[in-house]
Amino acid sequence: MKRIFKIIIIGICLGIVLIIIRNLFQIDEKVFMKGYITAAILVIMAAVIINILYFMYYRKKINNAVELFNTGKTQEFISELNEMLKKAKGKGVKNLINLNLSAGYIETKDYLSAIEILEALSEKELKPERIKLVYYINLCDAYFYTSEFDKQLDLYNSQKSLFDKYKSDNIYGRNIAELNILVAIAEKRYSDAKEMLVAATNTWHEQKYVDSFKQIGEILSKAEIQNN
Repeated sequence: MKRIFKIIIIGICLGIVLIIIRNLFQIDEKVFMKGYITAAILVIMAAVIINILYFMYYRKKINNAVELFNTGKTQEFISELNEMLKKAKGKGVKNLINLNLSAGYIETKDYLSAIEILEALSEKELKPERIKLVYYINLCDAYFYTSEFDKQLDLYNSQKSLFDKYKSDNIYGRNIAELNILVAIAEKRYSDAKEMLVAATNTWHEQKYVDSFKQIGEILSKAEIQNN
């Protein structure tokens, strides 16, 4: 967005220069205004196109890095995203990088780093809705694994309608199912957590999900023992 403003400011400055030139050479006002308006429109269009292309360029780089995450090369994924952050410009691009980076830290169980990144982001700047969804899921998960249950439950309850909206989503349904189990554990609803864990295990069979459900099962068992 800053890039657009810079280009617009350059366009305004250019316009002032053109007005000076018009006055010096006494160019017909109608002819000048027609050219000025055309130039202004072109400058604005160029700013928007440049911003879109820049975002698409980084989105492709992030998607390529995600392949490292998906193949278990999480540390390489984190390193690559940190390198991107050093060069990236604009809040939109940086927010997207940081959101993915938080997922990497959660995967490596560095929950404090994930929380630090996520809490520094502005919710209002996270668009579209699915980006916000990932933000809330990641932050809720990180709060749970650092035993900040009050923060987790407050955030979860404030965004319950959003989670319910995507609970059957092909991409985020599993993440929300896990989150619902963690919330049940935090609320000491262990019977509900067990039922949801069995249902999730029977729904998602990929090995990485099986490992995740196993970890949650161990956490659930320990929580039951500690509170009985």
